[in-house]
Amino acid sequence: MALRSSSFLLSKVVSRSTHSLLHSSPQILLPRARPFITSTSSSSLCVSSFYHGDPPSSNSSSTTPLPATNAIPTHQRSSRYHQKQQELQLLHEHGINPPVRKVRPHVNPLQAYYQIPLQITDNWVETHYTPQNVQQPFVIDVGCAEGGFTIEYAKQNPSLNVLGLEIRRPVVDICLAKKLKNSLHNVHFFPANANIDLVYLLQSLRQRASPIPVQMIMFQFPDPHFKKRNKKRRVVNPSLVRGLARELELHFAKTKQRTKIFVQTDVEDLANDMVYQFNSTPWYSAVKGYYPGDEQLSSNPSPNNVMTEREKTTLRRDMPVYRMLFERNDVPFDDHWKREEEIDDSDDEANYKS
Repeated sequence: MALRSSSFLLSKVVSRSTHSLLHSSPQILLPRARPFITSTSSSSLCVSSFYHGDPPSSNSSSTTPLPATNAIPTHQRSSRYHQKQQELQLLHEHGINPPVRKVRPHVNPLQAYYQIPLQITDNWVETHYTPQNVQQPFVIDVGCAEGGFTIEYAKQNPSLNVLGLEIRRPVVDICLAKKLKNSLHNVHFFPANANIDLVYLLQSLRQRASPIPVQMIMFQFPDPHFKKRNKKRRVVNPSLVRGLARELELHFAKTKQRTKIFVQTDVEDLANDMVYQFNSTPWYSAVKGYYPGDEQLSSNPSPNNVMTEREKTTLRRDMPVYRMLFERNDVPFDDHWKREEEIDDSDDEANYKS
């Protein structure tokens, strides 16, 4: 009982000491303190930190100036809230549900979930693009992320139909929301795994009654997958290069227009790997003015009149961007063609089995 009384008295003493300390030193800010706004001038916002009591008077010296950049008037906050609610309602009416949580920046494209082919209708072009412009050449942006570049590219090039492919479905909803907000009719987005769906989409454009040409396919700043064991996840790989070579040959036979392939990144190892995947085959040639040498990639210009956000940031930091532009040439596709190292590997495997 004596111990309990002592603890009670000690807690009272501490409580009174804390109360007196707060009123004698108003600069002390406890974790649960509540700030009171005392001034809202155009240059600064004065805030006093008190745990109890009313806000101090304007002539109080216990104020701390804070920048007013985050200070938003109440009427502006209210109008922004209603504007956001109207935008969300419009999106829901069109079946678009932007993610409410942060989306992971990297996924494993080899997971079974991402191996399911994209389901599209035969008239998907007429459905998602302006009917009178369905015959416009297509530009495909592989790995478009949140679609900032793709949307701006469509604005600057109204004579082209732009298609953005992004493997993460929640991010595609963000892209579709931007399309709806900008009222664009020459751009669309699909949740697609390029290694599964890109050739299929090219086939759908070729097999139409009036085939639609594809002017360019872009791989811009793809996931580098730095770890050696994860390099098989890279979007530009031998399987994709072969599939594009076969399909683009058939595409040229129908449309009589050659398709360009543009790659760019700020990771030198990834740039060299992507260039090697295309340049080591006989089916692709460098476009005039572009050089595939390791020391020349950073000097190659961009064929686009719009830059990606990553591209702007990299150049702003005076860091190199490695670019290369290829074109499908006249060499017929040969399914039995192999690179030299693939031949060596097959010979080693045959010797091992023997």
